[in-house]
Amino acid sequence: MYFELSDDIIFPDPRLILGEHQSETLYALGGDYQPKRVLEAARWGIFPWSPFRSPIKSWHCPAERFVIFPNEIHISHSMRQLIKKGTYRLSVDEDFEGVINGCAEFRIDSDGAWLGGDLIDAVIELHKQGHAHSVEVWDGEKLVGGLYGELVDGIFFGESMFSRVPSGSKLALIHLAKLMQEKGYLFIDCQMPTDHLKSMGGRTISYDEYLQLKGISEGPSALRPQQLSWLNPKVQAFDTQLNPIKSSQSFINFLTYCEFDVRLLDINYIISLDDHNREFATYIRNNMVAFISDKMKKQTPVEFVEIEKAENEKDTLIWISKSWDELTTYDLYDILKLRSEVFVNEQNCTYQDMDDKDQKSLHLMCMTTEGELAAYLRIIPNGIESKTEGSLGRVIVSKSFRGNGIGHKLINRGIELYKHEVGRKYPITIHAQSHLEKFYAKHNFVATSDPFMYEGLMHTLMKLEF
Repeated sequence: MYFELSDDIIFPDPRLILGEHQSETLYALGGDYQPKRVLEAARWGIFPWSPFRSPIKSWHCPAERFVIFPNEIHISHSMRQLIKKGTYRLSVDEDFEGVINGCAEFRIDSDGAWLGGDLIDAVIELHKQGHAHSVEVWDGEKLVGGLYGELVDGIFFGESMFSRVPSGSKLALIHLAKLMQEKGYLFIDCQMPTDHLKSMGGRTISYDEYLQLKGISEGPSALRPQQLSWLNPKVQAFDTQLNPIKSSQSFINFLTYCEFDVRLLDINYIISLDDHNREFATYIRNNMVAFISDKMKKQTPVEFVEIEKAENEKDTLIWISKSWDELTTYDLYDILKLRSEVFVNEQNCTYQDMDDKDQKSLHLMCMTTEGELAAYLRIIPNGIESKTEGSLGRVIVSKSFRGNGIGHKLINRGIELYKHEVGRKYPITIHAQSHLEKFYAKHNFVATSDPFMYEGLMHTLMKLEF
C-alpha cells in the first residue's frame, strides 16, 4: 500500500502505511523532483529512488531506519593506517558537481541505477541554496571518491557515494562523521542497510525513534494543518454523514491525503493505529462494500466477488474499467509491474512497455480492496488495429489469484465491456498463447490461423463473432 502524490508538495505521515510490511520501502508514486519537494522529503526521511529513465517518480521510506551516529563510526586498523599515511586529501563542498556526477556514473553501471538528470539538477540547486553538501576524496588533482546528501535539522541525509580507489567512500564517510561530531550534529541517515555501512557502525532504529531524535513527536501531516485546506469535498461530505459517531481524525486525514482513493484503504491497520476510536473504524469496515460502491458507481462499473485464495482467505475484488486519460500514476505502475512479473519474469517475453495502443484502449482491472492488482486486460476498439475488428490484449492474472476462475471472469467482463463500448457489429480478435486455445474456446473464440511465434511465445489468432 502506498500513496499517490499530487502537484502540491505535501507528504502524508509515513506511519499511516508503514504498518506490518516493514520489509517494503515504497512510500509513494508521482510528484516531481523539484528542489523544494526533494528537500521536504528529506526532512521526513523520504527519499527518491526511481528506476533509471523511468517516467514514474517513486519515493521510499523504510520502517526501520539505517543510521550511523558520529560517535559510533567504526574505523578499522587498516583504515587508521591509510588515514595516517595521508595518501589522500579530503575536502567539503569543493567539487559538488564532480561528486554527484561520479555517483551517477557509478549508478548507471550498476543494477540499481536511479540517479537521473532531473534529480541531479534538483540536488545541484539545493547545493547552491546551501542545503546539499559533498565530501571529496582527492589523489593529487584527481577526484577518486566522495559522497553527497542534504543537511536538514542536524541530520545528514546521505544520498549516494562512489569510489574509484579502494576505501575511497569509507574515507569520505569517516571524514563526514568526524565533522558532524565536532559540530554536534545528530546522525547520518544512510537510507538502506549494506554490509559496507554495517561494517562502519551503522545500525537500525524505528521510524518513531527517528522522529523523536529529531525532537518531533508527530509526522509531516500533523505538523501542517494549514495544508488540509484542499480537502476533497467527498471526504467532507463523508465526515458529515458520520456526525453521530466521533470521527477519527487520523482516518479522515488518511482519506484526505489518499484523495479518497479506495485502493489505499487498509481498515485493519487504521483500527490498530487508532484503538480509541475503534467504534468508528469498525463502522467503516462493516460498511466498506457500500462505502466503496457509493464512491465509484458514477465513475466506473464495479462488481464485488468473493473468491478463495490458496491460503483459504477470502478477498473482496473490485472490477474497474478506465480509459487512458483516467489512469493514475498508481494504475500505470501496477499495470507495468504485473505485465513484467508475468510476461517477462515468468514467460521470458519481450518487455511489456506501454505503447500507442494503450493510449486508445479501455483498461479493465481487477483489484483487491488492499490495492493489489489481481488481473488485467486491455480492450482495443475497432479502427486501431483493424477497421472491422476490435481486440482483447495483454490478458494477465496474477500468479497468486490463479485457479479460482478469475481468468474466465476477466474474459467475460472484457467481452461485455467491448459490446457495451463498441456494440455487436464488430467481432473481437485475440492473439492467444497457443497453449490457451482451449481456455478461449470456452468463450466461443475460434482459431483463425496456424500457431506462429510472437513476442517469444507461440500464439494463435482467434476470433469471436457476434
